[in-house]
Amino acid sequence: MPGYNLYVLAAFPQPFFERGAGYIMYDYKMKRDGGLQWFVRYLKNGSGFKADYYEELDKAIDAAEEMNEHLINNVDSLDVSNEDKASIKIKVEKAVIVRKRRLLEERLMLTEAINRSGEIGLLQHEDLAVPSDREVLKVALFEALKETPYVKLVRLAQHGVTLMEESGRWVYARHNKKRRCILTENVSLGGSVMRAGIIGAKRSLLFGQCCVLEQTNFYS
Repeated sequence: MPGYNLYVLAAFPQPFFERGAGYIMYDYKMKRDGGLQWFVRYLKNGSGFKADYYEELDKAIDAAEEMNEHLINNVDSLDVSNEDKASIKIKVEKAVIVRKRRLLEERLMLTEAINRSGEIGLLQHEDLAVPSDREVLKVALFEALKETPYVKLVRLAQHGVTLMEESGRWVYARHNKKRRCILTENVSLGGSVMRAGIIGAKRSLLFGQCCVLEQTNFYS
């Protein structure tokens, strides 16, 4: 487990992209070279470990903020100067603020997209062109498009595939196991520019093609 024994300075959740639902807690840690990085938070589970998973975003944020009240004190244990400690604290606090703001903005965008989806005409189930004309993929894809009909990329986690729209047809997306998915694209919707976000069977990529995801593995 990468970074498991490193100093934890903060925590904050991120959507569980692979499952398409729920949230996983991440730890903000200082690496041995002095750099700061987010790592998946693992909890001991018997003889093994499991990710710190939450069903609801608000509960995950509350848990993170409660932990952060104490985790920031770990900076004082670092073997660095007082000036460096003050600088690190500022960086940690900024990293948490940025992650929280982004997560709440993405939730707002998803809510807005779902609300607006009723304003446009949707394809009928039988109109969807999917690989090998697989009925189970049509059903799962149709459910995703009912919520967010603007998407160009949909992760169908329960079927272990990701579909991407190309010229009116949905094709299998290829994944790079080291860097996950591909690009981020901003698009305008009703005069507002919104950043792409991920959703799976109930979460698909909101207004773009693909996005690079840190610490997230996609496998078709």
